[in-house]
Amino acid sequence: MTTSPGTLTPALRSRLADVMHAAHTEADARRAEVRQLRNVLTIALLAATLMVGALVLLGALRPASVPLCAETLATAATAEVPATPTSPAIAAVPATPAGTVCPAGGANHRYDIVLVSLFGLLGATIAVVAKVSTTSAKDLSYSPTVPQLALKLPAGVLTAIAATVLVRSGLFSVVNLKPSQAAILFTALLFGYAQQVFTRFVDQKANTVVEAAKPPTG
Repeated sequence: MTTSPGTLTPALRSRLADVMHAAHTEADARRAEVRQLRNVLTIALLAATLMVGALVLLGALRPASVPLCAETLATAATAEVPATPTSPAIAAVPATPAGTVCPAGGANHRYDIVLVSLFGLLGATIAVVAKVSTTSAKDLSYSPTVPQLALKLPAGVLTAIAATVLVRSGLFSVVNLKPSQAAILFTALLFGYAQQVFTRFVDQKANTVVEAAKPPTG
């Protein structure tokens, strides 16, 4: 028996069914990978948030256990230098004793870690806003975009606390800020934003998985 052009034979139907089944199986596998990544990011977000809560609670209850204050060195007094025909007068500078500068001002306080955390969170929020402005909406179920961006917030707090401790300890001699309340809070803000250095690897992985799961166009 001959078939007219355009008629599907049983063999051709079987081959097309196999191709469609393989395509759907591959798409399901890609979507499953997106869901798995979203679940992993959600767990990481919860773990990071719990870690932030534990650190803030520890620092609030026992401020000395999370050293965020900076030591200031004593300076000697200088005498007044009178003006000369070639140079202006230089005023006298009184001596300053050694002391401690903390994020909340004054001595070690339970609010020190709260302030550092807030400024780290502010830096991370700036990074999230910048990321959102360049992120397109994903037409995928279980998109990892929300936990991917939310993870940056506790990560910013953690990097702010860790960096403030390290910088104040003098381990980073390249960061030579004069010890002051503003310098400590600026350090927290800067490193809260700098969590992007670490979370960009998560961004790259998420983008790769999402792009692979998107249906082909054209």
